[in-house]
Amino acid sequence: CHVCNEEDEDEEDFIVQCGKCKLFVHMCCYGIRQAPHGKLWLCDVCSLSLEKPPPCALCPVLGGALKRTTCGRWAHPTCALWLPETSLDATASHHLLHGLVQGVQKVHRSRFQLTCQLCRQQHGACMQCCETRCYAGFHPLCARQAGYQMEV
Repeated sequence: CHVCNEEDEDEEDFIVQCGKCKLFVHMCCYGIRQAPHGKLWLCDVCSLSLEKPPPCALCPVLGGALKRTTCGRWAHPTCALWLPETSLDATASHHLLHGLVQGVQKVHRSRFQLTCQLCRQQHGACMQCCETRCYAGFHPLCARQAGYQMEV
């Protein structure tokens, strides 16, 4: 799954693949309510026929699993899961709000001032190491790519 980086699935949370860009995601991780059951499924970017993936509001990583945000931008669900101010709203009853990343506008400005210790960019919002007296900042996708241990 491009969101949680796990392979396991169960009867209620299948991994689905976008029919156009071939992206794999768990239904729950991406906010999909019903399994496509043999029907063509398209991720949000492909369903809008965008020529190229939009930039993430929370990190400099291009492409991958992206969702629209409640403030009209785009973000990786992975970024939203690892920043405390943001989340993926998979419970919204209104179909237009279901599966949107919420809270981007609530991310503390200090997160946007941190430089990622891996990509060395001060673009987007960084999470910080939870070890005592370590304040190093990382983009969630940079940390995952580097193989850092990430635990909820």
